[in-house]
Amino acid sequence: MRMVPICVALALLPGCASPSATATGPTATGNERGGKIAYSGNMPAANNAVRTHCEQFGKKASITQMNLSPEGGGTIVFECH
Repeated sequence: MRMVPICVALALLPGCASPSATATGPTATGNERGGKIAYSGNMPAANNAVRTHCEQFGKKASITQMNLSPEGGGTIVFECH
């Protein structure tokens, strides 16, 4: 009888793990005014991360600066309006 709650808890445990940036794409850092994101060459994923970040504050995203590296990386700076 004690095994049922333990099995249920263990089955739900993977849902508590936080997703990594590599599995779900890049993660934006910042606040309700804007922030930055590491760019790895996948513009649709970067746009999605920026949009998702601003939407949590009820705002729309606007990319203001792209500092791209010739080697394929860089940083994208954005504002939330």
